[in-house]
Amino acid sequence: MVFHLHRKLVLLFAQINGGPKAVSGKKITQTRTSDGQWSCSSDADAAAKSKGCDA
Repeated sequence: MVFHLHRKLVLLFAQINGGPKAVSGKKITQTRTSDGQWSCSSDADAAAKSKGCDA
């Protein structure tokens, strides 16, 4: 997992290894902007993503 803090931007990044086939090797990124809003992006299949991720 990578944690990056720069001018109040927070970025969390993870790659899933050894999980179920639907998510194994896929990436998930959580980003928080300076105004406190979070967003999620992932290259996992839509059925495997959390609700709101890549919305």
